[in-house]
Amino acid sequence: MEIIPFYGDEPLTANSVQIRINPADRKRARELLAATADIVKVDDEQTFTLARHSLGQLKALLEEIEAGKKSVKKPFDKVLEAIGEAAREIWEPVMGEHRRIQELTNVYVAKLEAARKEEERRHREETRRQQQEYDRKISEARAAQAKAEEEARAALDETARVKAKADAQAQLLVAANEQLAKEIALEAANMFEGKPKGLVPGGRVDHNYEFTLVDLPKTLKAGALRLLRWEVDHRACQDACQAQLKIDPNSEPTLPGITVVRKLNVNVKARS
Repeated sequence: MEIIPFYGDEPLTANSVQIRINPADRKRARELLAATADIVKVDDEQTFTLARHSLGQLKALLEEIEAGKKSVKKPFDKVLEAIGEAAREIWEPVMGEHRRIQELTNVYVAKLEAARKEEERRHREETRRQQQEYDRKISEARAAQAKAEEEARAALDETARVKAKADAQAQLLVAANEQLAKEIALEAANMFEGKPKGLVPGGRVDHNYEFTLVDLPKTLKAGALRLLRWEVDHRACQDACQAQLKIDPNSEPTLPGITVVRKLNVNVKARS
């Protein structure tokens, strides 16, 4: 998608725009910096007066520079606004259609996920049922084996003893076969439960959580501060300090859990 700015009939590029500073203003700034460079300390009335005068000149020049930046940016701001409007003409209908198709796709994939979960649930249930059946057969075979071994020990003649031992051996084999079948079935079930095939060919399904703070006191009471991001509201803190000073102008303002440091800053009027 190409969006091309034009100046007249020619494409506008960064290389075709040059930003220049008025030579007289550049010269004036250099002269002011050369003059203020001689101020290396303020320790008496004379140097204090000179420093205040220089601060005013520097402040005035900074204000001029800021005003110049704002002035030269105005036409570019209009260009950026025009670019946004041109792109929005195509962006909005395309984005609207993207959202619509996205929602349709999300609904369908949600159904696919629900169907897959139900299939997995049925498979787990069937596997559990099969394992219980194998366990039942193994238990019955071992019980029959134990009974046959007891009969062999209690047999009064050799024929009955041999038959009981054969029965016990047969039940032992049945239990072993059922145990093997159980292990094979479990291995097959675990293979089925491997990494599932993606539901979106050429894409993926993201499950992103969204969070909304609805009860701040509850979050704080639980001590879950790690779930929140904090920052100082400087204007609110300033208002709180001013309110304290109105009550007691000689006090040092304090704020709960916040360090308050008063920093001196000399502010002079801009001087031409």
